[in-house]
Amino acid sequence: MAALCLFNDAIIRNATQRGLPILDLRRICTQPIDYANDIEPSSAGALKIAQIIHQILEIHDFTAPRPTIYPLPV
Repeated sequence: MAALCLFNDAIIRNATQRGLPILDLRRICTQPIDYANDIEPSSAGALKIAQIIHQILEIHDFTAPRPTIYPLPV
């Protein structure tokens, strides 16, 4: 778990420095049905991830050097 936290921290730090969008999979795959096993998304989880990626491509301003964590709060 500690190694995972360090890995996630490095990804978020680098994305933030570059102003890139960040996908928070913990906020996307929230139901047991979203997982095929402990770490892999199921088809339901993959669909949710694909929908968020589509949303990012439509609404994220890639010219602005500011990071945004997706999914956006509702």
